Amino acid sequence: MLPLKITPKFRDRENEDFQKTNQIQPPLLIKSRTSLYPQVSGLSLSLTSVIGVLDLDLALLKDKPDPLTDKSTPEEKTLFNAWERSDRLSIMFLRMTIASNIKTSLPKPENAKDYMKAIEERFKTADKSLAEKLMADLTTIKFDGTRSMHEHVIEMTNLAANWDKAQFRPEKGTTQI
Repeated sequence: MLPLKITPKFRDRENEDFQKTNQIQPPLLIKSRTSLYPQVSGLSLSLTSVIGVLDLDLALLKDKPDPLTDKSTPEEKTLFNAWERSDRLSIMFLRMTIASNIKTSLPKPENAKDYMKAIEERFKTADKSLAEKLMADLTTIKFDGTRSMHEHVIEMTNLAANWDKAQFRPEKGTTQI
């Protein structure tokens, strides 16, 4: 096995743009990193924080820079290249961590930010139906005597906590019908 030199990227504290690096992260390494995280099939994983930890969040934090021209400065070129790399790897990471049955219902990604919005929209209906199911379970559960009262109360507490987390809450500025 060949040794692989990986140089981490550091943020420039003054202008928040990435400093130029000459290292390319091979997809194999990204796949090995993604195997540490469970596949997305619901509300259990905050993709934005994982992408931030992997230092791929530039495409999510900033809009796409203006296209390069002959008059572009080296800083603009560096920012554009870093943004393109971040966008490409973020999309790759998102597609690797999303379950196959969900991937098919999502549109082809233009950029990582739009892809995250599509994922969010896809799960809004799932969040609402999950909250409704949990509420139905919570209101119909009965103590049947096959287990201890303590286990029954713990189950009801867990259902209530999960319902509270999954409850559909409209965003500010929107109306609920």
